[in-house]
Amino acid sequence: MKSIFKVQSFDFELQIIDYDEPNNGRALWIANIVIKKEIHNQFFKHRWNRLNFSLDSYQICDEKEKYIFVPAEAHAFLLPTQAPYTPIYLPYKALSTLSFIGNFFQHDYLIVLYTDGILLFNLRKQQYVFFSE
Repeated sequence: MKSIFKVQSFDFELQIIDYDEPNNGRALWIANIVIKKEIHNQFFKHRWNRLNFSLDSYQICDEKEKYIFVPAEAHAFLLPTQAPYTPIYLPYKALSTLSFIGNFFQHDYLIVLYTDGILLFNLRKQQYVFFSE
């Protein structure tokens, strides 16, 4: 497991610092967001700096490095790499760590895969569609 995900051009790191299991079977990573050597965990909703556990198919940013995807449990978000760093929160996904498969960027889209559906987020329009079974 990679413990630091980096975006060099933005001086950004998503650091995995610990492990948490708040209840049986709900495994989470504890993380810090580091921008220009300073911790910025205020971007996590309710200061819940927990990530979905399965990060094997995680892509941190788009090919142009304009957006960073943070797979926070329940409240995943995109962080623009241009100031002001205002997070774009994706729709609430209860217990997302149990259903998160991975994500990838394709052209102007972020695609997030869950066991029960696919979230398609248009980066230019900042709109999403969720396809489910």
